[in-house]
Amino acid sequence: MKQVYEGANGEWALTVENVNDTVQLRARGSGSHSVTAMFSPNGARGLAETIERAADEAESGTSEEARLRLELAAVDDALRAAGIEYPLGARGVRDLAGLLELAREDSE
Repeated sequence: MKQVYEGANGEWALTVENVNDTVQLRARGSGSHSVTAMFSPNGARGLAETIERAADEAESGTSEEARLRLELAAVDDALRAAGIEYPLGARGVRDLAGLLELAREDSE
């Protein structure tokens, strides 16, 4: 398997291919400058996941960190709505789960 990606004017190229049970990435910039990197199959999958995550962030305009911070803020808002001011975050969720368990035990 060999796949070549090139810039519109040929100013760069990225070649991805299977070489001796590894994945080889060869990047060529302007002139004769080039870099080659070899990855194990697992390493290549990890790189692909990173590239996909970066593409998702570029497409959405929101970084993964920013998205997670928004989700945590929503959890904190829900905890406050339930009457829990401190602690927030995961500890607040655990405390809320504990209160729910006590309420269930009391109702039995």
